[in-house]
Amino acid sequence: MTTLLTPPLPAAGSAGPDPAWRLLYRVGGVSAWLFVGMLVAAIVLAITTPAPPTGGGTTLVTWDDTEEHRTHQVDSRPAW
Repeated sequence: MTTLLTPPLPAAGSAGPDPAWRLLYRVGGVSAWLFVGMLVAAIVLAITTPAPPTGGGTTLVTWDDTEEHRTHQVDSRPAW
């Protein structure tokens, strides 16, 4: 039969995060709050922004409009 050897537990007074990592913990916490804030802002914008038009009108782009301005579309496309 084999026995498992576990490392000894730290003393009661030495438990806690390493003080050298304090800046990293702070940066991580700020980043997490920024992420949550931007997520909430995105949800609010998605709810409050009106839906795009789905029927007739001059705001819809047709295939003919696309063909007329094809070189402009290719030139203005992002490079990723």
